[in-house]
Formats: sequence, structure tokens, C-alpha cells
Amino acid sequence: MPLYKVEKTSNNLIIGFWHIIESVNDMLPQCKLTPVERKIFEGINHEKIKKQWLAVRLLTAQICGEDKNLYYDEYGKPHCLGVEGVSVSHSGEYAVLAIHPEEQIGIDFELVSDNILKIKSKFIGQEEEKQLEAARLTLGDALFYHLIWSFKEAVYKLYGKKNIIFKENIRIHSITESNPINIQGLLITPQGENLIEGNLSMENGYVLCYCWYRKI
Repeated sequence: MPLYKVEKTSNNLIIGFWHIIESVNDMLPQCKLTPVERKIFEGINHEKIKKQWLAVRLLTAQICGEDKNLYYDEYGKPHCLGVEGVSVSHSGEYAVLAIHPEEQIGIDFELVSDNILKIKSKFIGQEEEKQLEAARLTLGDALFYHLIWSFKEAVYKLYGKKNIIFKENIRIHSITESNPINIQGLLITPQGENLIEGNLSMENGYVLCYCWYRKI
């Protein structure tokens, strides 16, 4: 069973990693799907997406208990009964599930690649990039832009609604090069502004970023 690991952070966030190396036929018998979940699964056509979907269900059973089911709201944000914060990500051969008993959270997991440089203009503006220049010079281009993307993706999942433009609605104010790297930013929505805090670390060549609403 390729449960890679489950870790708990200092602020009671639990993160589970599933290494997706099994076939769909190997994974499916391990999942106790409800009739609704079975129907959703049967509607998925792509083999890779099927395995990611099953891996998240297996992680839910491992972390939350076999009697718990993951479900999604009208915006596609995941939830689990008895848990306040739930977030999901998958990249490459891994699926990741994060839960928090009391706070909303967002998580992103990305394989680091130089390809991120081709799309950086889609998620960071020139003014924001200039403000964070010191961190870019220290971290190097690929890791720096993955950090920016992963934080904003995690914030998007934390917010859980649509109509968010990364360059306009999510602004990073500071990056502190600690272990893990600490990020402070701002989420701007029609409902107002929210301070966001996040942590970023590396895992087997992947960037892992999780964030939460910062209390003033």
C-alpha cells in the first residue's frame, strides 16, 4: 500500500501523501465507495484522473477514518464531516490531502520544473516581482516562481470560490527564508481583504505549500 507518509505540523494541520504507483484495479477494491461516489468514479474517463481520485479517497479513509467521505460543494471545494478545513492537491505520482480540525486551509503540491518560467506573467505582476527580487536571487528562478504559483494556488483553494485572478486578487507581501519558508500575503475579494499566511517546503523535488487565514 503506497501511503507515502502522514505528518502533523506545529499548528495541528495533518497532511497525507499517497504515492500513486498502483493500477486502478489494485486501488479500487481498497476503497469503500458510496453509490454516489461509485457513479462519479464511473463517469471519469481518464486513467490518471481515476487513480488520483481513488488516491484521495484512500487518504481520506487513512486520515479521517473509513466512515468518513469526501464531498464537494457547488464551487468544487472539498469537505469532510467533522473536519473544518480540507484541501486536496495532486501532481506527478502523488496525491496530497490536508485537514485541519478547526481552521480553513488550502494546499498545493507541484513538481518543480523550468516550464514555470514560460507562464510566470500569468500569475505575477512586474511590481510584485520587483518587490520580491531578493528572494528570487536567493532561491533561483524555478523555485521562486513555483513558490509564488503554489502559494497563490493554495490561497485560491483556501478561498474556495471562483472569479479569482492570481495577479490581481492575491498579492505576496513578504517571503522569509526560514525552514519552512514563510509567506505573508493578501487575498482581495468583493467581500473584503484577508491577510494570508503560508509555509512552503520541498518534498522529493516537489514544492509543498499550505496556507491559512492569518488572525490579526
